[in-house]
Amino acid sequence: MTTLLVVRHGQTQFNVEHRYLGALDPELNANGVAQAKALRAASPAQLNAVLCSPLRRAQQTAEIFCEGRGFTPQVRAAFRERHVGVFEGLTQTEAQTLYPDFGRKTLPGYGMVHLLAERRSQRLLNV
Repeated sequence: MTTLLVVRHGQTQFNVEHRYLGALDPELNANGVAQAKALRAASPAQLNAVLCSPLRRAQQTAEIFCEGRGFTPQVRAAFRERHVGVFEGLTQTEAQTLYPDFGRKTLPGYGMVHLLAERRSQRLLNV
């Protein structure tokens, strides 16, 4: 039986500020590094592979997670976060104020919000 463990990257300063990261590439903050170390300590000892996005925050999380395991993460472009158009770098409050129809229609540079989850699911099926 194959077990798939899906993990989000550790915290960045943008996460603290509730900003849309999208394709922006901030590194982990101190809490994010601690989260990755805690994840490593709590995870199964035996793993076959770790795959991650090419973005710095995902690679840092994966590298910390792999420390002492005898292998390095495999970077997969398919896991790269998509650019979030006009929302890139905005806080959630700023986005809601500037674009009150968010989620209900197609927005400039973003597309239909509900379709994002469908595309992400297809990427996981291809692992």
